[in-house]
Amino acid sequence: QGLRGRSGSLLRLGRRAEVVGVEPSLVPEVEGPPRSAGSALVPTQRSSGEALERPAASQGGDLQRYRGFDRSILRNRRGEIIGGDGQPEAPGAKELYKWLKSRGCTGIDNIHLRLGGGMALRKTSAKVSKEEEICYLPRQAWLLPAEDEDPASPEALAWRLLIECWREDASEFAPFVNHLRGINVSQHPIFWNKEEVNWIRASIEAWEAVTTCQAEADERVERLIERALSELGSRVVPESLREDEEALRRELRWAVCICETQGMEVEGDDGEAEVALIPLVGDLGCVSTREAGTGFGFLEEGGIQLLAGSTLKPGAELKQKVEAPNVWQLVNMGIVPGSEMLGVPSDTELIDANIDAHVMLQVPPIDPSDYPDPQKLQAKLNMLMEYADLDLIGPRPQNCPSNKYTFQLPQEAFGQGRLLPVYRFLLSDTDEPMGVEYQKSLNRSFRQYFQPCELDRYPAFEQTPEEEELDALEGGEKGRFVRQYNLDVEIDARKNVIRALGFAISEHQDAIEQIARATDLPNGSREGVMHFERGQVVLAHFKAKKVSGKTSKSKKPREARVLRVKDDMVRIEFLENGKRHEVPASWVVGAKPVPSAGLLTSGCTSERLERGKLAITLLRTERAIMSLYQSTWLKNVDDLEEKSAAYDKANKFADRTEANKIANSIQGFLDHELLPLTQDMEWMQPQSLAECPQLEQLLTGKDDPTRKMWNMPDIIGSYAPDDMTVLETGQVALGPIGEGEEEREADAVAETDSDAPEVPEK
Repeated sequence: QGLRGRSGSLLRLGRRAEVVGVEPSLVPEVEGPPRSAGSALVPTQRSSGEALERPAASQGGDLQRYRGFDRSILRNRRGEIIGGDGQPEAPGAKELYKWLKSRGCTGIDNIHLRLGGGMALRKTSAKVSKEEEICYLPRQAWLLPAEDEDPASPEALAWRLLIECWREDASEFAPFVNHLRGINVSQHPIFWNKEEVNWIRASIEAWEAVTTCQAEADERVERLIERALSELGSRVVPESLREDEEALRRELRWAVCICETQGMEVEGDDGEAEVALIPLVGDLGCVSTREAGTGFGFLEEGGIQLLAGSTLKPGAELKQKVEAPNVWQLVNMGIVPGSEMLGVPSDTELIDANIDAHVMLQVPPIDPSDYPDPQKLQAKLNMLMEYADLDLIGPRPQNCPSNKYTFQLPQEAFGQGRLLPVYRFLLSDTDEPMGVEYQKSLNRSFRQYFQPCELDRYPAFEQTPEEEELDALEGGEKGRFVRQYNLDVEIDARKNVIRALGFAISEHQDAIEQIARATDLPNGSREGVMHFERGQVVLAHFKAKKVSGKTSKSKKPREARVLRVKDDMVRIEFLENGKRHEVPASWVVGAKPVPSAGLLTSGCTSERLERGKLAITLLRTERAIMSLYQSTWLKNVDDLEEKSAAYDKANKFADRTEANKIANSIQGFLDHELLPLTQDMEWMQPQSLAECPQLEQLLTGKDDPTRKMWNMPDIIGSYAPDDMTVLETGQVALGPIGEGEEEREADAVAETDSDAPEVPEK
């Protein structure tokens, strides 16, 4: 399966670890001011041979002043920090800090390894500005494969890790290895049993990735077993493990998983790729939203910097940004974005949890013998296999690769995607009998529908005189055509996609309910509301009173007992103080499950619960994406059918002006649907579902005009051109407004549309 880079890279793909959340040019290049005698200065070798001083990260314990009260911090009368930060540390953290400093690491006093996992900026440290160094980890602190081993082999790295583990306190990496021992990786798919793997069978991509991951892990374990049982292995493997092969296999599988989840691919001194276990890097949390994460800066001397992607206040959690789909993160890191949320997140929250999430939509197999004209359908399916690399012919063999009958959403939904063109091509037909002329018609139809997809190969077809003239005028390549739309085909194609989505959503729902029965985990609803009963102990937010006197939702939930459930409200009694509140049901974020006799008998362990939560979150996220596109296409079908009826009505009454207007609007919509999503267009899209503009709110004037709906700069200040002025009423006037321009300004204000909603003042 290969190692992942901490930036979301994968060893087997040949990528390098990159700077995440910040630009590569953030590695300090300029000599800083003179430092005090107590400062740590590390020389950085430049290409020109000069040695520049690299400013070390600010050390914890400095006298810092910032606003806000924290009872865990001790301050003097001037508000300066003089002690405190007695937060619980991870086991062995102090020994690890001391060892890292002895290895030349700087900025370690800024780091706080939390009890239970994760890493944060220590509360007694200074505020870290954007692009500033948090800490520095030189190559001397890295765990690498042995010198006589392949430096890019994850298997060699796992063997080196095991040797250092078996040396115990005699190992020079003992504090680091002991810290790795304390990391819980039992939820990783490498350890799933067959039943747990079958939980995600509805997601063909996830199921194939997990089974492949387990098969590759088994192969590595077998090769490591041969090493351990060899003459050389007998010198390093403890006697207790040599006598118990099952325990030895568990030990080897743990090492393989640690290298998979914690390993990082870097560039060696000779420019070749190598794998390494780098302290603290594996303790960073993960974020897959638009939020800036902690970045990495590689220095020519061989060390690595942790860089702040945004301004960090003392106590802030340190996270790396991982730009990868959910399935990749599950297989390579053992996590699924959204599974760490309290309670049951809604579908919208799951989609927003990972902006790179996608789903592979399976298309049901098509058996030509089930249709009136099997020969024509067989010819179309053969063309899809030859030119579009799609095998949709049924019955489908078990060894058929999934990429032959799946479509990636949202990437293949519009633009250059193949999903709609496939059904357009299958549904379009002519009255010509099978033969040469019918094949020519198929070639032209295929070229018309799949032209935006930019396939590697297309069938040849003859251009019409109109198309040849178009090529001559525009200087385009031979093979252009005049695109024509058949509204019935467009509507039927969308209905077939909706049917395929409905089948896949139903399979995902069945799998989610199966996991819920096996683990007693709540499957929740699409809105994220949990199901609970009277008398059940839950975790819920309470009504907190602000300084202004207003009542709002508390920041942290507390344990409470359910007294009454009515509609969307629930009355609860908090166990800590006995106070009773009536709060919305969505404020309940956790529930203590009612004991199940079946689960108590079968023994549902905490590891099984964690694996079930990962599986449910993965399937719910995929279901949410498919449901979003299903509702979108349902609305498309309704709009197209409504416009089709209006077009027929206009033709019936010989209203050619109205008919042409409707036809142009339909064609404009279908043309716009074929536009590819470029990098610039993607940057301008809303950052989350909550930021998408709602047409109904805009028409009624109820939408908040101060809310930024698109990721575009405001047309004010340095962004506005010299000849543009934004008026208070929202009107834009071209040309500067200076002396003698009052009438021009008044005219611009007077031209405001009287039917437009009033824009309230900010």
